[in-house]
Amino acid sequence: IVMGAREGSGMDHFLTGSDTFSVIDSSTRPVLLVPRRSDFSSLRKVVFATNFSEQDINAIRYLIKLGDIFNFRLEVFHVNRPGQDDITKRLREIELEKHTHKLKYSAIEVKEVYGKDIIDRLDNVCRDVKADLLSFSHYHDSLISGLFKQSLTKKALAKQKLPLLIFPSKFVA
Repeated sequence: IVMGAREGSGMDHFLTGSDTFSVIDSSTRPVLLVPRRSDFSSLRKVVFATNFSEQDINAIRYLIKLGDIFNFRLEVFHVNRPGQDDITKRLREIELEKHTHKLKYSAIEVKEVYGKDIIDRLDNVCRDVKADLLSFSHYHDSLISGLFKQSLTKKALAKQKLPLLIFPSKFVA
């Protein structure tokens, strides 16, 4: 599903309002949001934000299929808060790396970065690596959303200037 994004004061309503969020919440297919004036003529680098869930592995498989078509580099990032060192998280990261290795896509890299605010850190990562697209899974009523007292997806939508490819919580590979 491809949707455009308006500029100006209507943007906040559009991005955090009922239209876009309803589509994301009810879709079983990825939703591509393209801001006005985005240069979407070529995809060289795609950033995927992960929390190492099973849903993320399905999304990465999907992105690899797209990568085979568009020949882009896929960089998978996990934003870890400073001082947070979870053994379970590291085990999930190792599992994700095993899965990505099995997929035999040479243009993929899994990285961990640190930051207090996930969206700000991802924004910086996208700028630093010169990403053409940011992608992530939307977790309906997730622990992450609860921790931040607002939807991580809504926050990303309101702030992000890059095209976004969002994998809805009901995503079917």
